[in-house]
This record gives sequence, structure tokens and C-alpha cells, in this order.
Amino acid sequence: MFEAQLAEFVAAGGCSIEVVDAEGFEDGTVGWGATRCRAELGTNGEFALRVTAVFRLEQGHWRVVQMHFSAGVATEVASGMDLASTFEAVADAVRTDRPDFGVPPAPDGTVTLMFTDIEASTTIAERLGDEQWTRLLRWLRDTTTAAAQAHRGYVVKCLGDGFMIAFPSASEGLACAKQLQRDVAAGWHGETIRLRAGLHAGDAVRDVDDFYGHAVTVAARVAALAQGRETLATRVVRELARVGEFQFAEPRIVQLKGLEGHYEVVAVAP
Repeated sequence: MFEAQLAEFVAAGGCSIEVVDAEGFEDGTVGWGATRCRAELGTNGEFALRVTAVFRLEQGHWRVVQMHFSAGVATEVASGMDLASTFEAVADAVRTDRPDFGVPPAPDGTVTLMFTDIEASTTIAERLGDEQWTRLLRWLRDTTTAAAQAHRGYVVKCLGDGFMIAFPSASEGLACAKQLQRDVAAGWHGETIRLRAGLHAGDAVRDVDDFYGHAVTVAARVAALAQGRETLATRVVRELARVGEFQFAEPRIVQLKGLEGHYEVVAVAP
């Protein structure tokens, strides 16, 4: 029954699917099912997929009340589509909600922004399950908030494992990134956690709309370039930081998705 409903559901989305194995159980009027599949979406190739569903018995028929799809690869790789990452989702939420950034600007009117998230978080969440993943996110939120507050930072927005934090200075932002990388690298209950972080500084006084738009976008795009346990910063952040307090790798010139021109970014030494 689960396999038939699954096949009907994915066919409506233009995806073909082959069930490898399935399991499930029922308890009165509630049921649960899970299946491992091989899926193919258009011409983008085949990938492994796991589907879970919750059912409810209504008038003699099992109805799907919740269905969850997960793949152990990046969504863009699996689907071939250009989809929003965690960073982009956080940035979009900030531009839409326009929250109070919570920190005063530096004397020159700039605010340093940092985006962070967990590398391969989808794979970790799938392995841990909903309950443990929720506990991990609670730990990450507490750890991130504590590090931000220790460096005069303010958590502007949090979506899942993605965070946007604002600081009154580049040095405070970099110091917070170093502390966060150190704290998260210790792991959570034996689970290895690899944090990605990206920083950029923008003008928060002269043009508020630009601050919510361009500066936020740049910071999010820089973070998206980072690897696990890596912190990347733009040239602006490096030049604003206190001399001698931080060490940087050789700069590299990159293009940022959706933005014109080239940007210089540097990795921050642990």
C-alpha cells in the first residue's frame, strides 16, 4: 500500500522511483512506513532516496498524513536544480522580516555580518533521527548564542542549523568565529560537527535598504564557499580587523553567485 501511494506521489512530480526495500508497522489507527529507493528525476541521473511516512486509518483506508524525503547528497546534485541553500534561506528571511540587528554600528557606520551552518547537515539529521537532531540543534543554538554574546554579537536570524549574527566590529566577528569553530569542533555526544562560516562588513547607516540587501547577500554567498571547519572573510573584514590579532591564508579571487564582479576572500587561521 505504501509503495503504491509513493509511486503515485512521485510520478506526479515527474520523478521515477524503484523501491529497494520497505518496512512499517501499525498500532491501532496509526501506522508508520519507511523505504529505501532508487530515484531518477528527469535527465539528472539516479540517486539513493529514503522516504518515511505517517498514516492514519480513516473509514477502512490508510491515509498519508505526513511524508518525508531525504537523500544523502546535496539537493542540487540529486535534482540538478539550482535550489536555495541554508544561507540563502536565512538571508531571504532577513530581507523579508527586516529584524532589528540588535547591535550599534561601528564609528564608521559598518556592521560585520556572519553566517554559519553545519556541513552535510541533511545527512547528519537523517542518521540521528528527528528527536536527536532537535537536541543537537538546541545545543548548537545555545553554543552559538553564548559565543555571540561573548563578543558583543547578536543572533539576527536562525533557521534550523543556519545562523546570521551581527557584530559592531570585524574583530569581534572574527573572534566569535574562532570560538565557535573551537567549541563546535569538540562535537556533540560523539557526533562529529563541521561548521562553515563566512563574514562580510557593510554600511548600516547611510543606506539601510542596501544593508539588508547587498551586504547580507555577500556574507551569505561567502559562507556558502566555506568548507567544514573553515571560516572565510571578505577583504573588507580583513582590513577592518585589528592588526596582528588574526592570521589569514593567501587571498583568492572568487565570483559570488548572483553578484557581478569578483570578490577577494581569505580563510581565517584557526
